[in-house]
Amino acid sequence: SDLTTYTYYFNTENEVLSSAETRKALSGALDRNEIAKIRGNGAQAATGLVPTGVKNSGTKDDFRAKAGNVLSYNGAKVAKKGSITLIYNEERSYEKEIAEYAKKQWDALGVKTAIKGVASEEIDDIIKSGEFDVIGADIVSLTDDAFGFVVPFALKSSGTFVDVTTEVYNNPHFTGYENEAVNEIIET
Repeated sequence: SDLTTYTYYFNTENEVLSSAETRKALSGALDRNEIAKIRGNGAQAATGLVPTGVKNSGTKDDFRAKAGNVLSYNGAKVAKKGSITLIYNEERSYEKEIAEYAKKQWDALGVKTAIKGVASEEIDDIIKSGEFDVIGADIVSLTDDAFGFVVPFALKSSGTFVDVTTEVYNNPHFTGYENEAVNEIIET
């Protein structure tokens, strides 16, 4: 209800996380209701990146009511086992608890997970550097339109740090995620 979703960003450049199937399996292993319970404070379980109450672009319709629950992980399996580190904001005790919960779930799938708390002012620098496996962060939109949540995943509007001293201005999302179908939808 406050235009924010707490999420884990997977670095798709990581060998273990390069498989969409593995990312789906890891994400699917997390019970959103359990995470909302850990968070407390009236948090609602996420059914997608765009929270309930956000408008479908160009309409007055609720995006989530129209799009439904897009979190479907039926049959997703870990394609590549290995080790990862999950980074969270150590200044929020609930983030540590959520990270401990995720670690337990992911370890059970065969992906050995270390957790690491960092100060809140370090989060942006870590994201900008791309030196993370998984990092917890809030997605906050400045608009109640679903477009504000999904546009950063398109190449031309990734919101990623861009070095304007070069000729290359379009960078993929800081997670390394790039999908031509997403680019086309956002462009449209």
